[in-house]
Amino acid sequence: MTERQETLPNPAREAALSERWAVGLVFGAAFLVALATLGDGWIRDDYMHLARLRDGGPFMDSGWDFYRPVFSLVFWISVKLGQGLPLVPRLASAVILGFSGFLTIRLGERFGLSSRAALFAALLVIVHPLAYETSVWVCAMSGPLGECFALAAMLTVLGRDRIPHRGRIAASTGLLLLGFLTKESILPYFFLIPWMLLLAHWKKGSGVLREGLRLWPYLLSGLLLVLHSLGRAGNSSLNQTGSIHLDFLHAAKTWLEYEVSLLVPFVQPGLIPKISPETALPFWIGLAVFSAFLGWIAWKERNRRSVQWLGWMAVAPLPYVFFDWGVISRYAFAPSIPAMLLLATLYARGERFFGEKRLWIPALPAFLLLSLGAYDRWESPAVWGWKYEGMLERMVENNLRAVDHETIDTVFVVGLPIRLGWGDTGEQVRRIAHYLHAGWRPEVPSRLPPDWKPDSRSLILAYDAGRMTRIPPPNAP
Repeated sequence: MTERQETLPNPAREAALSERWAVGLVFGAAFLVALATLGDGWIRDDYMHLARLRDGGPFMDSGWDFYRPVFSLVFWISVKLGQGLPLVPRLASAVILGFSGFLTIRLGERFGLSSRAALFAALLVIVHPLAYETSVWVCAMSGPLGECFALAAMLTVLGRDRIPHRGRIAASTGLLLLGFLTKESILPYFFLIPWMLLLAHWKKGSGVLREGLRLWPYLLSGLLLVLHSLGRAGNSSLNQTGSIHLDFLHAAKTWLEYEVSLLVPFVQPGLIPKISPETALPFWIGLAVFSAFLGWIAWKERNRRSVQWLGWMAVAPLPYVFFDWGVISRYAFAPSIPAMLLLATLYARGERFFGEKRLWIPALPAFLLLSLGAYDRWESPAVWGWKYEGMLERMVENNLRAVDHETIDTVFVVGLPIRLGWGDTGEQVRRIAHYLHAGWRPEVPSRLPPDWKPDSRSLILAYDAGRMTRIPPPNAP
């Protein structure tokens, strides 16, 4: 009779299983938040991008304020695979969001976080309430997609024993260039990564500064792109319409709201009232106190990792702070990654304090925070506002689809709000009309004139009680 052999634990196999669980959880979380709006249609700028792709393809620079050929190519491929319907692009957006979570895990582990703490950070990035726009409209995929390139560029060079060789630096710079062609918010990384490398390897008399000369591709590329971006911004419609607000007090207020709303996930932006010259001094004092608090966190951790993440979190919102719009959800995704890595260090401290046998103690509040974030992605008023707007735009699209665009010059929309999203209703109706029929941009007056009478060149779309009725012109077939 043979003695039963016991199967000894295999560390490599257990690590592989743990990694599969982590990957499954981040992609599962990404699809969970995507499910909230998976059945919704196109919304806002989606229609503009669809028309641009039809008119000139993914690489056309059609005078739009931004040139994003990598994002346009991914969007174009997903639209083609989905045969013009939004389901496949929305699924593609969820995959990109999940992949950004996977790269966040890798980066956290590279910096010394435990696998559980890094997973916690990645899941928080995916369900963070402030960054909800990544899952409510398709074109918001440009943010997570651009961050994927930035995270990959970081992983190529950071967390190593010394400043990497020229090949890795060139590959990292190339990834950042692809990220910049996805979304311009990647620009600070050209300066952030060299700083993080020098900080990580700095020792007195170590010759790090001499080795740091190899980092010139980042700095040269970054400076050239800064000059390019300034020239493009000066001629953009954003500048001409006053959306770019060169007020440093306004910029500091917006930056502070980003940082607080990111570190405290359920504190919504708008907590700081409008600042007047009389209240400027208390604001600057508050900003100094908050900055000192962040510095205290870095000192408490006593490692350069926290300083690097704090610097990353401080720099990431800078491309957006001069916009007159204040804190915008889709711009919060990039700084949410270092902010959540910082929160994950608190979780890691809890793991070390309670030990392996009582891991449930730090895990319980972490699970509660993640659950609340996921619930907020389904039930928050902001998400429902987008869903309601998407429903109205889908009604407009369905009613305009059957219109003879060659005979209709004017579309009156009755019963809808004056504004849909960040544009007026008339402009959005014209976008939808142009997407449906190339070249058709009907007039969309804000109201029916008192003396208006039906004519053969006009159409009325009347919205009431959740339904939209198309009132055709007289003598229409």
